[in-house]
Amino acid sequence: MLSAGRNLQQVLAVDQCDAGELIALLTFFFNMSRQRDPDAVDFLRDGECAVTVHLSRHNDIVAVDRGPGLSDDELTRLQAQIREELIAPSSAVVGRDVLFAGYPVRGFLQIGAELAILPVPDCAPRPNFLLAEHPFLIEFRLPSSKNYWIQNARRQHASFQMALFLNLVFSRGVTWYGPRSRNAWAWVDPASGSRDAYQFCQLNYCYSGFVRESDQFTDTQPFAKLKEVPADRYFDDPDALSDYELTVPSSLHEQYRSWKALSRAEERVFFRALYWYYCGGELFDTSVTAGFLAISRAIEALLPAQSDEARCPSCHRAVGPSISRRFRNFLDEFSPPLGTEDATVRQQLYATRSKYAHGSGLMLLDEFPLNTGLTHRSSEDRTVLNCAFKLTRRAVLNWLLKTKA
Repeated sequence: MLSAGRNLQQVLAVDQCDAGELIALLTFFFNMSRQRDPDAVDFLRDGECAVTVHLSRHNDIVAVDRGPGLSDDELTRLQAQIREELIAPSSAVVGRDVLFAGYPVRGFLQIGAELAILPVPDCAPRPNFLLAEHPFLIEFRLPSSKNYWIQNARRQHASFQMALFLNLVFSRGVTWYGPRSRNAWAWVDPASGSRDAYQFCQLNYCYSGFVRESDQFTDTQPFAKLKEVPADRYFDDPDALSDYELTVPSSLHEQYRSWKALSRAEERVFFRALYWYYCGGELFDTSVTAGFLAISRAIEALLPAQSDEARCPSCHRAVGPSISRRFRNFLDEFSPPLGTEDATVRQQLYATRSKYAHGSGLMLLDEFPLNTGLTHRSSEDRTVLNCAFKLTRRAVLNWLLKTKA
C-alpha cells in the first residue's frame, strides 16, 4: 500500500474522472477540507491531512498525494466509491430543464437521441405579451451516477452548457435561471393599493408535474416542428421569424455536432466565449457599457495564446501583435467585412472597445440613463452595440465550424 506523500493519481484513476466531480466526491467523503495554498487543497480526517489535491490554473488535477490521515481501509473504500459513482458504466438518463426564449416556443426540434427542444405543457405559466421571457423545455441525454449530488451537478452543468449554446444560436437569445437563488422586489398585485402589492420574491419558475429526469424523451407527436430558416438569413436578420414565434437556423444540427466534435481543450475555450456572450445580454439592462465589454471578451476568449518566445529579452514584455491587433485579425478571419459600411462600423467598434476597456468613458445610456432622445452619440452607440452582437455571434459560430473541421 502507498505510504504518505506518494502520488495517488493512478491508484484513484484520476485520469478517468472529471476533475470537478472528483473534488466534489472527496468533499463528501471527508466532510472537511482546507486550502493550503492557491494550488493545493487538503482533505482532512480527524484533523489530519488524508489527501492533498494539486490543481493547475485551469483547475485540472496535476497530482494527488496521500497524507498521514488516510488509512489503508479508507483508501480502499475511496477507490471503490470513485469507481462506482464516477467511472463505472451507467445507464443514461434524460435530463430536463426550463429555459426562456425571446419568442414563444410552439413547436419542437430533435437532434438525434441527444437533444430535444419543445414547448412547456398547457398547464405551465406563460407571459401574456410578446416582449417577455417565454418558457420552453430542453431535454438531453447524460450519464447517471449513484451519487445524488454528482448526478445533480451533471444535470445542471449540462443545462448551463445547453443554455449558453442556444443563447448564441437563437434569435433574441436564451435565459437560464440556474441554481443560484436571486430575489427582487416585484409588483405582484397591480390592482391592490396596499403595501402588499409589492413583495420581495425569489426568481423562479416551475409547473405542476415537472420532473428534472426521466428514462426517455417526451413524445413529440402532439407538436409541429419548429420552422427552420436558411442560416444566412437567420443570422443576418435578427427578426427572421414566423408569426412572432421561435424559429431555428437550418445550420443548428451542424453547429451542435461541431460543438460535440471539439476536443476538451477546444470546448473549454468555446464555452468561455459563450459565457461572455451570454453575460453581454444579461448585463445590458444594468450597464450597456459592461454588456458591450462582455461581448468583446467573447472574442478575446477565442484569440490564440501568444508564444512565450515572442518576448523582449530585456523587459520580458510581449513583442508580438497587440491585443487590439489580434482582436481585429480574428474578426477579419472569422467575420470578414461585408461591404464598405461594415468596414467603417468595425473601425468604430475597435475604437470604442479600446476606450471603454481602459475606463475612458461610458455609453450614453449609462452616463445619462434618462437620455432617450435621438442624438448623434446615441445613434453611434446603438450602431456599435448592434455591430458588436452581430459580428461576435458570426465570428464565434464560424470559429466553431472551422475548428471542428
